[in-house]
Amino acid sequence: MRIFFSLLFFCLFSSLSFAARPLSESAKFSLITCSPGTELYNCFGHSALHLSDPANGIELVYNYGTFDFDTPNFGLKFIQGKLEYALSRAPFGPFIQTYVYEERGVYEQEILLSAEKKQALFDALEARFNSPDRYYMYDFFYDNCATQIRDLGQLLYAEEFILPQADSSRSFRSYLAEYTAPSPWLDLGIKVILGRGADKCPSVSEQMFLPDYLAQHLTNSQTPAGPFLGEKKELLPWPAAHQESIKDHYPFLLFTLLAALFFAIAFVFPNYAYVADRLLLAVVGLAGAFLCFMWWGTDHAATQWNLNILWLSPLYLPLLFGLKKVKTNKFFALLHGLLLLSYLLALLNWLIAWQAYPLSLLPIFAYLSYRLYVYKWA
Repeated sequence: MRIFFSLLFFCLFSSLSFAARPLSESAKFSLITCSPGTELYNCFGHSALHLSDPANGIELVYNYGTFDFDTPNFGLKFIQGKLEYALSRAPFGPFIQTYVYEERGVYEQEILLSAEKKQALFDALEARFNSPDRYYMYDFFYDNCATQIRDLGQLLYAEEFILPQADSSRSFRSYLAEYTAPSPWLDLGIKVILGRGADKCPSVSEQMFLPDYLAQHLTNSQTPAGPFLGEKKELLPWPAAHQESIKDHYPFLLFTLLAALFFAIAFVFPNYAYVADRLLLAVVGLAGAFLCFMWWGTDHAATQWNLNILWLSPLYLPLLFGLKKVKTNKFFALLHGLLLLSYLLALLNWLIAWQAYPLSLLPIFAYLSYRLYVYKWA
């Protein structure tokens, strides 16, 4: 994420223009692929372009993954998905030092271009960098640092740029799980917050929203002159692959124990179950309110049409004040009926997997279903 934090440093170079300078014969462009980090903002890796032209004294990185912290209402825009990202340009040295500091792997692959194509790519990057078009509205799945680079291939070759054949039967959600598996709580949060759009099976082109798949598919892409990318050159050691362990299942184990505790209280100490239920329903209701905000209060397409809201429902918040009145009060009886209907729809979705639900929360789902029955009919 330090690349993001460095935008203000990058902007120091915004007044320098190389657009009128022809590249030398030794100039080359490379695709840089960076390994995932340990935080939410970098756990999917990163992609950038490296321009090396020693004859002209040029060692630059073009980076589509930066934003400006001086943006008015920065925090609100970031949360709402209204923050503009930008193409930045910076010296290669500070860029690579970021990844040395973060202990992340980096490799690059030369983009195999003719001298004419290199100049065309350079001019296109410089023209965009020095225009308002350097800014774009970020979209996690469809418009990010990787997809912006993907589109350069078609910019250079149009319909002559041929992507490889690849598996198109997996969902966006399953691709993300490859990267969130080492962080089980992050994995759970992403599974809860993403809506139906994450269950779409992306095309080969759409799979390239992830830097690793961008490099993989571009390596296997073809142009009239041959392959688009050359061999990998390791700049910083790539970390070892994640090995599954018991820690990966901590959320499921915790929620299973929590549900067992709530069931035990309900059967052994029924007088205390009401207090425990109100505490749990408050948490679930607040989670539902947050999902509503992410659906209707933001521009994040990935968090819309989220069927988790069928059981992580904000309707629990008003029901907190009338749990014991669902048999006698029409308003609370109506709330209970709506919750029961939504739970039936959630169960149906869980069975047909129209949207994948996080299995680690199944014990809590089971307990809440039981308590909905108890407060109405027991």
